[in-house]
Amino acid sequence: MKLLTFAHRAEAQAFLKYKNWTSVETTPFNLYQHNSHLLLITGEGIENAMVSTSWACSKYAVQEILNFGICGSLSEENAIGSIHHIRTCYREASNSKMSFKSFSSNESGNIDIISTSSRIFNDTQADFLDNFATLIDRELWGIGFSAFKLNLPFKSYKMVSDIVGENEGFCEIIKEKANEWSEGLLDIYINMTDHDEKSETRESHLFDNPLFNDFYFTVSQKRKFYSYLKIIHARGYSIDSFFNDHKLLNQENDPQKLKRSKDATKEILNKIEKILFPHNAAIDGEIKKLQDDLLEEQIRITFHPEKETDEFHLNMRLENEVDFENKIKKLGQINLNKIFTLFRGNDV
Repeated sequence: MKLLTFAHRAEAQAFLKYKNWTSVETTPFNLYQHNSHLLLITGEGIENAMVSTSWACSKYAVQEILNFGICGSLSEENAIGSIHHIRTCYREASNSKMSFKSFSSNESGNIDIISTSSRIFNDTQADFLDNFATLIDRELWGIGFSAFKLNLPFKSYKMVSDIVGENEGFCEIIKEKANEWSEGLLDIYINMTDHDEKSETRESHLFDNPLFNDFYFTVSQKRKFYSYLKIIHARGYSIDSFFNDHKLLNQENDPQKLKRSKDATKEILNKIEKILFPHNAAIDGEIKKLQDDLLEEQIRITFHPEKETDEFHLNMRLENEVDFENKIKKLGQINLNKIFTLFRGNDV
């Protein structure tokens, strides 16, 4: 899945008109989806870009980040309206100081950019930044940081909206030219995704299988089911043979039952997940054994739902001192390291 990021909705307006994007999240950020592409409005600034991008990538199975937007130029050599494929992004830490970290995109670009903490109006500041790069924006370094931390490739395409210091009515120009600039960025997107669009057309037929005619889906279930079908397809399996070989549509899960109950669909989704991701099934199995064992002493233990941290919660009722000592003894016998080792993707 690809994630398209924009600082403002105005930069994305041509993209939103081009495809039938569906709003999938409105809080804390605006996120849209069309087939295997997500579109995120990050908001302005490095922090907003960093947090929103990390949030979207962590919540969805993002494999690549594509950033589109406008930028300012510190040099007249970069003409207004010109589009550039970014090579490396730097960060201005504060006035006349640069951050030591930089991030390189997965694009064979030949121009660099600096993400600044505020808009640049000072000639002295502009002259300083010009020593490092000729383009400036407000977000890309935050996106690059998120991509680096999540080990994801990213690319960035920037259109020059102004030459720093030359346009006093910058905000009015932005409003007037926003649609034109957005359409220019959209042309880049269409050209680079031509192959992807053909692939998605083929994948859309995965749902056109008589096996699924009577399935009952909630919106979230259908989204998850479709992602699983694509994984099955990508791994070289026939959808029919996968369901038949694993007896996913046996008497217990017949289409009539599926038609009547979203719980039955949930059951099949869980079974598919265990087949596709056996490591997750191993984690759930260890957690279930531990929970059953502790319930004998009326102790309830729960873990992070996405297994992202080593944090866990205990709930128990203590009736007297003996009961307290028994529960402490029981807790001292458990092996949490085995579960947390699985959390980190290692075998035990």
